[in-house]
Amino acid sequence: MSDPILAGPKEYTKGGQTYRITVRGGLHYIRGNSQPYFSVTADIDEKTRGGRWRDHSGGCCHDEIVRVFPSLAPLVSMHLRHMDGAASAGGGNAFYWIMGGQFFPANSWMADNTAEEKRREYVANELQLPRAESDAIFDAFKIYAISPSMIVEGRARFMREIVEPSRQRWADNAAFVIQHFGLQIYGDRWTPKAAA
Repeated sequence: MSDPILAGPKEYTKGGQTYRITVRGGLHYIRGNSQPYFSVTADIDEKTRGGRWRDHSGGCCHDEIVRVFPSLAPLVSMHLRHMDGAASAGGGNAFYWIMGGQFFPANSWMADNTAEEKRREYVANELQLPRAESDAIFDAFKIYAISPSMIVEGRARFMREIVEPSRQRWADNAAFVIQHFGLQIYGDRWTPKAAA
């Protein structure tokens, strides 16, 4: 089964070339996951000189999606978040980006080679906060990137003071996006677990 169409197809021109974009997604559930997650991807075709359409690109073309469909920006910002609004790593990735990959040997190449400006953008996206607020958090917590033991202490504080209080805001954002865009669950059959 193909992902549901959220927008398009729509033709547009970029750099003198004509393209056609179709945005797909919704709340995707894969058996074994704890809950559905937001998915937003695109199929982009280009028009040949002969007037035929051929595959050009696809996947997480979020910049292109928002360029052609600006109204989808709130939905794009939820990509890969759980249905309850929490980020896939529960907010832990934001702390990782603040630390710049230090003392995370398996993935340190990723953060070490990502400029601080881009890392700050990732933190704002992960926490779903305006940039000024997330930059203040970034600056307050980067002092923990001194040693492995300081990182452990900083991560515990980060989860307690930043992530846990954010969960309701994330849930409210998710509920708004689900309702605003009329998203449906697709993929495997999902049965919500009763609240404990």
